[in-house]
Amino acid sequence: MPNKTLKIFLVISGSASAVTGSEVMFYNVLNSLEKMGHEITLLDYKKEWENLSSNTDEQKKIELSELILKEFNKKPIGFYNLFLSFLTDLYVIPELYKDLKGKCLTVNWSCNSHQFNDLHRDISPVVDLNTYITLDHKDLYDSVNAESYWMPMAANPYYYKNNPNKDIDISFIGTAYYKRPYYIWRLLQSGYDIDISGVAWNFDKNFLNFIRIYIYPTVIALSKDSNKLHLIENNTRVNIIRLINKNWSVGGPLSDNEYADKLSRSYMTLNFPEARNNHNYMDPNMIWGVNFRDFEAPMSGALLITQFSKELEHFYEDGKEVISFNNEHELLDKVHFYSRNKKSGEIIAQAGYERAIKDHTWESRFSDLFIYLKKDFNF
Repeated sequence: MPNKTLKIFLVISGSASAVTGSEVMFYNVLNSLEKMGHEITLLDYKKEWENLSSNTDEQKKIELSELILKEFNKKPIGFYNLFLSFLTDLYVIPELYKDLKGKCLTVNWSCNSHQFNDLHRDISPVVDLNTYITLDHKDLYDSVNAESYWMPMAANPYYYKNNPNKDIDISFIGTAYYKRPYYIWRLLQSGYDIDISGVAWNFDKNFLNFIRIYIYPTVIALSKDSNKLHLIENNTRVNIIRLINKNWSVGGPLSDNEYADKLSRSYMTLNFPEARNNHNYMDPNMIWGVNFRDFEAPMSGALLITQFSKELEHFYEDGKEVISFNNEHELLDKVHFYSRNKKSGEIIAQAGYERAIKDHTWESRFSDLFIYLKKDFNF
């Protein structure tokens, strides 16, 4: 890490999810950079976006790009060491980064490899360095001749606390998409009491859900074979969520503080990072990797039960610091074992906590990034 204090122009928003009012990225990124002693000029791009006067998204992208550049140019050239952004093609145009060339080193962070074509294809070739979180994401940046750097997710130990009072046996916090309801349903059927929270878990008795349950099967029958399995998978998920709501309790989205508190109170927490492009069941390419919870849960002292991926091995020793599973049978077996052998689970959770604190903080990630910039960009 450079010895000097950096002056960073940071363009970010608080939210990393669909939760209204979330400021988790401020806790993760802004607070961590400030803890490292750097001077930050913050521009909340989503807040600015909401106040723009243009009528179309294309016009707003131009307007926001001009606003960001205007704020940056309030200081003389050479004042900032780094323009660090968390932007996508949905909010700005490539000309923003073209105008910054020669004025300041630009780094843009990304986290959704399965949405690369929608979010980063246009701006990434003109950014000095793009960071990505999953290893196979690099191929996408290479395909457009964009400079890239692997910067995995992490967690902030000043925000995620290890609460010694673990009064929740098993928790799952996350959106009810793809196969997650199925895995949760199987565990509930097996008699495990799971504290469930997140977007789309509540099944409301409204007209839209009436259509999903009673009209949707007809649509499936009349659909093309090429799309039929995708529609069946969607319909199965809706019906499973309905069954869960009829027989068990579920919670809605949590605030940032509620989320951190629930993780810290969980003896065991579940994670299902698998996905497909746009959650399309017909897409043959499965997306594997690690996500925020793979770092936030261990840092909160919870025993992490997560799906296996080769990337997981870069961060934890499986079976000693976290527990992974490959299918529903392994999931059931491991939840069963650690529900009945809590001492063993607590030892693993403690080891995971110590590893996360040591290696997987945002300060550590940014230190590594700055070392890389110094070496390859004369930063």
